[in-house]
Amino acid sequence: MNESAPIGPDDPSLTLAMPRVPNTDDRPDLTVEGRTALIIPVSGLSEKAEQWRLRADPVASGVPAHITVLVPFLPLDRITNDDLDWLRTHFARTCLAREVVFDRIRSFPTAVWLAPADPAPFVELTHSVHAHWPSCPPYEGRFDQVVPHLTLAQGTDLEHLVRLDLTEELPLTGQIDAVHLYAWTQGRWSDRESFPLG
Repeated sequence: MNESAPIGPDDPSLTLAMPRVPNTDDRPDLTVEGRTALIIPVSGLSEKAEQWRLRADPVASGVPAHITVLVPFLPLDRITNDDLDWLRTHFARTCLAREVVFDRIRSFPTAVWLAPADPAPFVELTHSVHAHWPSCPPYEGRFDQVVPHLTLAQGTDLEHLVRLDLTEELPLTGQIDAVHLYAWTQGRWSDRESFPLG
């Protein structure tokens, strides 16, 4: 193999080194019937970044690349038309830049992710929705702070490979235009509502 050739997630030389990619059964926090999430889909990322998501993130097959606003949100059967109207009005009044720049690769104990260069607007958006629904703390209150991120892979044993493959592409730029309501029903995530950003 040419030592200068870029290493990609589909490179056959990585097949044996690649750990088992988790599936949604490994994420009981996500696979609860009727669980919902408010997310901002991000389009226009590089092909390499999308390949990593599809290969190493078990949620990627049903959910686009995204920054999470709030998960879990209200159970699907408890969401009313008044709730949807509030979300629609609130996000229509929210002004976010239509381009998001991701300038770093970071990791949590369980995931590798892209960090937005300016996370503050996303943090504020999460806090504003949570303030309206205090019974829906982000990630069920398991973490002390909100950290906006775009997940590339589950499992930090992949961090080194992700960095080898994507660091030279940074910064990456994606486009956003709306917040979406996703719901887990009948074994999969589906897009239920879209709320354009102002």
